[in-house]
Amino acid sequence: MDPIDLQIVSELDLDGRQSFAMVARTLRLTRRTVQRRVAKMVESGFITSFEVLFDLSQLGLADAVCNVRVRASHGSDSVRERLVRIPGVTEVLTFVGGVLVAQLAYSDREELEEILVRVGAVEGVADIDYETGPKTSPSVHLTRSDWRLVRSLNHNARKEIIEVARDLSVSPRTVQRRLRFLESRGVLRFGLQVDVSSAKDLFPYLLLVQLQPGISKLKTYARVRQLVPRVWRDMKTVNPFLLTLASYAVRLSDLERDAELLRMTPGVRGVSILFNTSDLSNSEWLDERLRRASA
Repeated sequence: MDPIDLQIVSELDLDGRQSFAMVARTLRLTRRTVQRRVAKMVESGFITSFEVLFDLSQLGLADAVCNVRVRASHGSDSVRERLVRIPGVTEVLTFVGGVLVAQLAYSDREELEEILVRVGAVEGVADIDYETGPKTSPSVHLTRSDWRLVRSLNHNARKEIIEVARDLSVSPRTVQRRLRFLESRGVLRFGLQVDVSSAKDLFPYLLLVQLQPGISKLKTYARVRQLVPRVWRDMKTVNPFLLTLASYAVRLSDLERDAELLRMTPGVRGVSILFNTSDLSNSEWLDERLRRASA
């Protein structure tokens, strides 16, 4: 892994279906270079899949983030493995120091409480706290055909349009038209799934940028991306006053300089750094919800 690899990943995380030629033009590389590096990252296990990412509110779900502290007498790996098998836990991030962050998806307060009880009961969990995001109504009514389209691209977002059309027994033009509509309405986008534990020769970490009340999150995000060009992914967060950004450093001095730059940025209240050692996803529960919606 090197900085060029993560620049490629960053572009594909913004649009996982864009052509390698387009990525090459953006980064001033050759298409062959991009294709070769992506193949290498897939082979090494850093890129685990290309994903269609859809708005959970379309399934009647809301987001929550649960911070999990692990007992000193237990290993983080065993706790993480148990957490990720709990229905409603969609992802577990592991950080140096025995801190885990679980991403949750739930339909109502009762289901959220049930998930939290199960998380807290996992052997080795010392304590938890959580934040919930607002539950919003679906912006677009998705038909059964739309959900079948999402399922066809599920975990294989770079599938050719003609293959998707064959799966759905419709024309390629119909597939293209519907995908453009759903993307334009913010219902879905295309990205990828990575395993940061496979990154070698780099220091992957998360920047937690705390914002002052009344400060625009979008404007601050744009400013941060200018100050810290090595930010390669905007992580999901439910806190309106927090930016959680995946970055990397070749040398630890780079990390220290980035943090100091951000601390002096107008509107930033504080900056924390967490070294991310693993990112484990549980897609089975969400896949089942998707299957039911398309049935």
